Amino acid sequence: PERSTADSSPPTPDCERWHKNARRMAAEGAQSVRTALGRVRWLPDGEEAEWPRFTSLLNTPVQGDSADALKQAMVDLSDKLPHTASIVSTVHDELIVECVSDNAEEVKALVETAMLDAVQTMFPGVRFEVEAGICDSWAEK
Repeated sequence: PERSTADSSPPTPDCERWHKNARRMAAEGAQSVRTALGRVRWLPDGEEAEWPRFTSLLNTPVQGDSADALKQAMVDLSDKLPHTASIVSTVHDELIVECVSDNAEEVKALVETAMLDAVQTMFPGVRFEVEAGICDSWAEK
C-alpha cells in the first residue's frame, strides 16, 4: 500500500510488526480477534475474505479497546458526577455530559480524569490525551 503524503516518516518497527502479524494471521485463516478485555469478533471464512480478516485484525483491537475504555470511563464517572450533571450520550469516543453552568469546569475535569484513568488502566505506560470542552450545545464543539 502507498504511504500517505501527510506523514512521510517510516512506520515504526512495532507498527510494522503488528501489520505483518495481522497479514500472516489473515492469510492463515484466523477465526477471531479479541479486544484487550476479551470481547471476541468472529472473522469471515474463505480465501476471498482474507482482506476483511486483515482489516478486522487491525481495526477491532483499536476501536474495540477504545469502546471498552469509554464504557469503563462511563462507569467510573457515573459515581463521581455531582447530582446536577449526567451523561446524556456517547458519540464514538466522546462523552456528552450535561450539567449546570456553575459546575461545568468541575465536570470537565472529572470527565478528563475518568477517561484518562480508564484507558491508562488498560494500557499502562502508553501516552494518551483527552480533549474536553464546555459549550451550550454539542453543535458548538
